[in-house]
Amino acid sequence: MKNNFVYVFMAIIVGGVFLYVLNISSSNSLEADQMNNRDLTKFTQGNLDAPVKVTQYSDFLCPSCSQVSLGIVPKIIEKYVTTGNVYYTFVPMAFIAPGSQLAAEGAFCAAKQDKFWEYHDVAYQAVWEDYFSKGVDPSRVPLYSEAGVKQLGQLAQVDTDSFNSCIDNRVEKATVMAITQDAQNNGVQGTPYFVVNDTPIKGVPSFEILDAAISTKL
Repeated sequence: MKNNFVYVFMAIIVGGVFLYVLNISSSNSLEADQMNNRDLTKFTQGNLDAPVKVTQYSDFLCPSCSQVSLGIVPKIIEKYVTTGNVYYTFVPMAFIAPGSQLAAEGAFCAAKQDKFWEYHDVAYQAVWEDYFSKGVDPSRVPLYSEAGVKQLGQLAQVDTDSFNSCIDNRVEKATVMAITQDAQNNGVQGTPYFVVNDTPIKGVPSFEILDAAISTKL
Protein backbone atom coordinates (compact mmCIF):
# COMPACT_ATOMS: atom_id res chain seq x y z
CA MET A 1 0.00 0.00 0.00
CA LYS A 2 2.77 2.43 0.94
CA ASN A 3 4.70 1.77 -2.28
CA ASN A 4 1.56 2.18 -4.33
CA PHE A 5 0.94 5.53 -2.69
CA VAL A 6 4.46 6.70 -3.48
CA TYR A 7 4.04 5.74 -7.13
CA VAL A 8 0.69 7.50 -7.36
CA PHE A 9 2.06 10.59 -5.65
CA MET A 10 5.03 10.77 -8.01
CA ALA A 11 2.68 10.36 -10.94
CA ILE A 12 0.63 13.28 -9.65
CA ILE A 13 3.74 15.46 -9.47
CA VAL A 14 4.89 14.52 -12.97
CA GLY A 15 1.38 15.01 -14.27
CA GLY A 16 1.19 18.37 -12.58
CA VAL A 17 4.35 19.59 -14.29
CA PHE A 18 3.00 18.35 -17.62
CA LEU A 19 -0.29 20.14 -17.03
CA TYR A 20 1.60 23.29 -16.19
CA VAL A 21 3.38 23.22 -19.54
CA LEU A 22 0.07 22.71 -21.31
CA ASN A 23 -1.80 25.39 -19.40
CA ILE A 24 0.69 28.13 -18.60
CA SER A 25 -0.41 30.09 -21.68
CA SER A 26 -4.08 29.23 -21.28
CA SER A 27 -6.58 32.02 -21.77
CA ASN A 28 -8.44 30.74 -18.68
CA SER A 29 -7.22 33.22 -16.09
CA LEU A 30 -8.32 33.66 -12.50
CA GLU A 31 -7.34 36.44 -10.16
CA ALA A 32 -7.94 36.92 -6.44
CA ASP A 33 -10.20 39.91 -7.08
CA GLN A 34 -12.56 37.64 -9.04
CA MET A 35 -13.59 35.89 -5.83
CA ASN A 36 -16.75 38.01 -5.55
CA ASN A 37 -14.87 40.31 -3.18
CA ARG A 38 -14.72 37.69 -0.43
CA ASP A 39 -12.70 38.96 2.51
CA LEU A 40 -9.47 36.98 2.48
CA THR A 41 -7.22 39.64 3.98
CA LYS A 42 -6.31 37.42 6.94
CA PHE A 43 -5.17 34.73 4.50
CA THR A 44 -2.52 36.92 2.91
CA GLN A 45 1.13 37.77 3.36
CA GLY A 46 3.24 40.56 1.93
CA ASN A 47 2.88 44.00 0.43
CA LEU A 48 -0.52 44.66 -1.18
CA ASP A 49 1.24 46.89 -3.74
CA ALA A 50 3.74 44.20 -4.76
CA PRO A 51 4.14 43.84 -8.54
CA VAL A 52 3.21 40.15 -8.45
CA LYS A 53 0.12 38.62 -6.90
CA VAL A 54 0.27 34.88 -6.18
CA THR A 55 -2.90 33.07 -5.18
CA GLN A 56 -2.96 29.46 -4.00
CA TYR A 57 -6.22 27.50 -4.03
CA SER A 58 -5.87 24.58 -1.66
CA ASP A 59 -7.80 21.83 0.13
CA PHE A 60 -6.63 20.66 3.56
CA LEU A 61 -7.38 17.06 2.50
CA CYS A 62 -5.16 17.26 -0.58
CA PRO A 63 -1.87 15.32 -0.19
CA SER A 64 -0.13 17.34 -2.88
CA CYS A 65 -1.30 20.57 -1.25
CA SER A 66 0.34 19.61 2.02
CA GLN A 67 3.61 18.90 0.21
CA VAL A 68 3.47 22.20 -1.67
CA SER A 69 2.37 24.25 1.34
CA LEU A 70 5.02 22.82 3.64
CA GLY A 71 7.92 22.39 1.23
CA ILE A 72 7.62 24.89 -1.62
CA VAL A 73 5.54 27.89 -0.55
CA PRO A 74 7.84 28.77 2.40
CA LYS A 75 10.71 29.14 -0.10
CA ILE A 76 8.57 31.42 -2.28
CA ILE A 77 7.62 33.48 0.77
CA GLU A 78 11.25 33.81 1.83
CA LYS A 79 12.47 34.78 -1.64
CA TYR A 80 9.65 37.00 -2.85
CA VAL A 81 7.13 37.91 -0.14
CA THR A 82 9.60 39.06 2.50
CA THR A 83 11.39 41.17 -0.12
CA GLY A 84 8.19 42.97 -1.14
CA ASN A 85 7.92 41.48 -4.62
CA VAL A 86 4.94 39.17 -4.07
CA TYR A 87 1.59 39.53 -2.36
CA TYR A 88 0.50 35.98 -1.49
CA THR A 89 -3.05 34.79 -0.83
CA PHE A 90 -4.17 31.36 0.36
CA VAL A 91 -7.73 30.36 -0.53
CA PRO A 92 -9.13 27.41 1.46
CA MET A 93 -11.36 25.17 -0.64
CA ALA A 94 -13.50 22.17 0.25
CA PHE A 95 -14.34 19.56 -2.35
CA ILE A 96 -12.30 16.38 -1.76
CA ALA A 97 -14.26 14.87 1.15
CA PRO A 98 -16.59 15.98 3.98
CA GLY A 99 -13.59 16.63 6.21
CA SER A 100 -12.41 19.27 3.75
CA GLN A 101 -15.38 21.43 4.67
CA LEU A 102 -14.73 21.23 8.41
CA ALA A 103 -11.01 21.84 7.97
CA ALA A 104 -11.67 24.95 5.89
CA GLU A 105 -14.23 26.18 8.42
CA GLY A 106 -11.53 25.75 11.06
CA ALA A 107 -9.25 27.98 8.99
CA PHE A 108 -11.84 30.77 8.96
CA CYS A 109 -12.61 30.33 12.64
CA ALA A 110 -8.89 30.62 13.42
CA ALA A 111 -8.62 33.67 11.16
CA LYS A 112 -11.16 35.46 13.37
CA GLN A 113 -8.44 35.39 16.02
CA ASP A 114 -5.62 36.22 13.59
CA LYS A 115 -4.42 32.63 13.96
CA PHE A 116 -4.92 31.41 10.42
CA TRP A 117 -1.26 30.84 9.60
CA GLU A 118 -0.68 28.93 12.84
CA TYR A 119 -3.70 26.76 12.03
CA HIS A 120 -2.53 26.31 8.42
CA ASP A 121 0.88 25.05 9.55
CA VAL A 122 -0.28 22.64 12.24
CA ALA A 123 -3.11 21.29 10.08
CA TYR A 124 -0.92 20.48 7.09
CA GLN A 125 1.90 19.18 9.27
CA ALA A 126 -0.39 16.87 11.24
CA VAL A 127 -2.27 15.53 8.24
CA TRP A 128 0.98 14.84 6.40
CA GLU A 129 2.85 13.19 9.27
CA ASP A 130 -0.06 11.13 10.57
CA TYR A 131 -1.81 10.15 7.35
CA PHE A 132 -0.59 11.15 3.90
CA SER A 133 3.03 10.11 4.46
CA LYS A 134 1.67 6.69 5.43
CA GLY A 135 -0.45 6.28 2.34
CA VAL A 136 -3.87 6.89 3.90
CA ASP A 137 -6.56 7.77 1.37
CA PRO A 138 -7.68 11.41 1.89
CA SER A 139 -11.33 10.41 2.17
CA ARG A 140 -10.42 8.14 5.10
CA VAL A 141 -8.52 10.72 7.16
CA PRO A 142 -10.32 11.04 10.51
CA LEU A 143 -8.42 14.14 11.63
CA TYR A 144 -10.84 16.58 10.06
CA SER A 145 -13.82 15.79 12.24
CA GLU A 146 -15.23 18.37 14.65
CA ALA A 147 -13.10 16.93 17.45
CA GLY A 148 -10.02 16.78 15.24
CA VAL A 149 -10.39 20.37 14.02
CA LYS A 150 -10.84 21.54 17.62
CA GLN A 151 -7.61 19.74 18.50
CA LEU A 152 -5.82 21.55 15.68
CA GLY A 153 -7.17 24.83 16.99
CA GLN A 154 -5.65 24.03 20.36
CA LEU A 155 -2.29 23.30 18.73
CA ALA A 156 -2.56 26.63 16.92
CA GLN A 157 -3.06 28.27 20.33
CA VAL A 158 -6.44 29.79 19.58
CA ASP A 159 -8.89 30.85 22.25
CA THR A 160 -10.59 27.48 22.49
CA ASP A 161 -13.98 28.66 23.76
CA SER A 162 -14.66 30.99 20.84
CA PHE A 163 -13.01 28.68 18.31
CA ASN A 164 -15.01 25.64 19.46
CA SER A 165 -18.21 27.67 19.41
CA CYS A 166 -17.42 28.72 15.84
CA ILE A 167 -17.01 25.06 14.87
CA ASP A 168 -20.02 23.77 16.81
CA ASN A 169 -22.34 26.38 15.31
CA ARG A 170 -20.91 25.99 11.80
CA VAL A 171 -20.47 29.76 11.67
CA GLU A 172 -18.25 29.66 8.58
CA LYS A 173 -20.03 26.87 6.69
CA ALA A 174 -21.70 29.19 4.18
CA THR A 175 -18.47 31.17 3.68
CA VAL A 176 -16.47 28.07 2.78
CA MET A 177 -19.16 26.78 0.45
CA ALA A 178 -19.42 30.14 -1.31
CA ILE A 179 -15.66 30.53 -1.75
CA THR A 180 -15.37 27.00 -3.09
CA GLN A 181 -18.18 27.67 -5.55
CA ASP A 182 -16.60 30.98 -6.60
CA ALA A 183 -13.32 29.24 -7.37
CA GLN A 184 -14.94 26.38 -9.25
CA ASN A 185 -17.02 28.82 -11.30
CA ASN A 186 -13.78 30.48 -12.32
CA GLY A 187 -12.05 27.30 -13.46
CA VAL A 188 -10.51 25.76 -10.35
CA GLN A 189 -11.36 22.07 -10.61
CA GLY A 190 -8.46 20.63 -8.62
CA THR A 191 -5.88 21.60 -6.05
CA PRO A 192 -3.27 22.84 -5.67
CA TYR A 193 -4.03 25.55 -8.21
CA PHE A 194 -1.91 28.69 -8.39
CA VAL A 195 -2.43 31.97 -10.19
CA VAL A 196 0.55 34.26 -10.76
CA ASN A 197 -0.99 37.61 -11.69
CA ASP A 198 -3.24 36.51 -14.56
CA THR A 199 -1.46 33.24 -15.35
CA PRO A 200 -2.96 30.00 -14.00
CA ILE A 201 -0.71 27.12 -13.03
CA LYS A 202 -2.67 23.89 -12.99
CA GLY A 203 -1.27 20.76 -11.44
CA VAL A 204 1.48 20.39 -8.86
CA PRO A 205 4.26 22.92 -9.45
CA SER A 206 7.84 22.51 -8.34
CA PHE A 207 9.68 25.41 -6.75
CA GLU A 208 11.43 25.97 -10.09
CA ILE A 209 8.12 26.32 -11.91
CA LEU A 210 6.71 28.84 -9.44
CA ASP A 211 10.01 30.68 -9.28
CA ALA A 212 10.11 31.02 -13.07
CA ALA A 213 6.47 32.09 -13.26
CA ILE A 214 7.05 34.83 -10.69
CA SER A 215 10.39 36.07 -12.01
CA THR A 216 8.95 36.60 -15.50
CA LYS A 217 6.38 38.99 -14.00
CA LEU A 218 8.95 41.18 -12.23
